[in-house]
Amino acid sequence: MKDRVLGLAAAACVLLTGGVATAQSRGEGSSREAISTAKETPEEAVPVKAREPLFLGLDFTLGFGTYSAALTQNPLPPAFQTHSVLDTTSFRTTTFNLLGHYDFKHWGLGVRFPLISGHIDSDPANQVQSQDLFTSGNLEVSGDFHKKLSEQILMVPEIALTLPTSPGSTPPNTQTGLDANQPSDSVADQYQRYAVGLAAAFARGGEDDALYFNWRLGITPKLGFDMKFNHTIVQPYVKIPIMFGLEQNPGAEEPVRIEAVGAVRVAQQIGPVTLGVRVVGMIPIAARTTLKTPMLSVWPEARLQITPSGAFWLSGMIPLGGDYAVYGDAPLGGKNGAFEAGISATF
Repeated sequence: MKDRVLGLAAAACVLLTGGVATAQSRGEGSSREAISTAKETPEEAVPVKAREPLFLGLDFTLGFGTYSAALTQNPLPPAFQTHSVLDTTSFRTTTFNLLGHYDFKHWGLGVRFPLISGHIDSDPANQVQSQDLFTSGNLEVSGDFHKKLSEQILMVPEIALTLPTSPGSTPPNTQTGLDANQPSDSVADQYQRYAVGLAAAFARGGEDDALYFNWRLGITPKLGFDMKFNHTIVQPYVKIPIMFGLEQNPGAEEPVRIEAVGAVRVAQQIGPVTLGVRVVGMIPIAARTTLKTPMLSVWPEARLQITPSGAFWLSGMIPLGGDYAVYGDAPLGGKNGAFEAGISATF
C-alpha cells in the first residue's frame, strides 16, 4: 500500500512540473507548440503532453516618417475655403495589431486586425493644417499547416485572405489633377486616411502592405520554415501578396497589386531572453506608378519569456533601401523608422 501511494505521488509531481515551451512567429499571429516528455520515474514512465492551442497577442508599432500626401490647406486670401494640396510633411502612426491563432495540432487558423491612430504635422510654409485621424486596416484571416521535416525543421505553408475594411481614397498623382477636381471635405478626409494607411504600411517596412492599403481584397500564399539548432533559431519565409483594389475612384490607378516579400529571422536564446535580428525585403511586381520602389529593412529585436505561456518583445525598424531609406536624401529619406513592442499569451 505504501509503495502504491509513493508511486502515485511521484507521478503527480511529474505531471505538475513537466516543461512546456512555445515559440511565436513575430507579428504573424501564429504559434508553434513544442512538446516536452517527462522523465521516467523508478516506478513507471509517465509521458506528459501539454497543449495550449489558443494564442492571443497585441502588437504595437510606433512609426514616424516624412511623406507626400494630399493635405488640407488653410484658406489663403482672397479665398475663403480650404484647399487640397500635395505637400510633404511629417507623419506619426500608432498601430495596434490584434493577433489571434488556434492550433488544431496539424493545422491552424489565424486572424490579424490593425487599428491605426495617425497624426499629420502642420506645414506653416504651405499653410497646411495638422490632422489627427483614427482608422482601421484590412481584416486578415489565415490558415496554416505544419509538416515536420526533421527534428530541427518545421515547414509551415500558409494561405491568407484579406478583407477590404481599410478606408481611404486615392488622390491624383499631380497638383494639376488635384486642382482640376477639388474634393469635398469628406473626400479630403478620405485622402488623409489613405495617407495614414500608407504611412503605417511603410512603418512595417512594406512587409504587410495587404493589411494597410485601402480597400484591398487580397490573397497571400506563404511558405515559411521554423528551424532550431540547440539555442539558435532561424526562421525564413517568402510570400506573394496579391491585392485587388475595390475602390470606386477614378484616381485609383492600381486595380491589382502584386508583391514579392521575403524575410529571415536569426535569434539566439539565452535563458528566458532571446536576442535576434530580422531582415525584410519587398519587391513590387505589379504596382501603381508612384509605389513601385522596392524596400529593404532590418529589425533588431529582444524577447522575454515572462512565463511559460506569456511573452514580451521589443524591436525597431531601420529602412536600408527604398525611397525612405535611412541613408536617403531629404525630404523623404533619413527621417523614417519605427519601434515595435508586443505581448502575447497562450491558453
